[in-house]
Amino acid sequence: MIILIYISIVGSLMVSYTKARAEGLNIECKTGLLARPERVVILAVGLLFGLTMWALVVLAVFSNVTAVERMFAVYRATQQADKKHVETPNLSRQSPISIDHTQSSTPEESL
Repeated sequence: MIILIYISIVGSLMVSYTKARAEGLNIECKTGLLARPERVVILAVGLLFGLTMWALVVLAVFSNVTAVERMFAVYRATQQADKKHVETPNLSRQSPISIDHTQSSTPEESL
C-alpha cells in the first residue's frame, strides 16, 4: 500500500511538473488523461465509497501515463521548434559588420 501511494504521488507530481516546465519553455501542454481535476475526482470518489485501493491503482497507473505522455509531447514540440529554427536562417547570429566613419584613419589626426 505504501509503494502504491508513493507511485501515485510521484506520478501526480510529475504531471504538474512537466506542465510547469513546458509552460516555462512557452509550450502549451494540455495533453494527457489525468489532469488535476480528474485526479481529485478519482481520489474523492475512492475515499467516499471505500474504494481507496482501486483509486490509488488508477492514480498510480494513469498519472504516470499522463506524465510520460506530456514529456513526449514537450519533446516533440521542442524538436519541431528546433527544425523550424534550423530551416530559417537567423541573420542576427552572423557577426555584425562595423563601419564607423567618425574615427580618424591615422593616430596623428586624433591628437
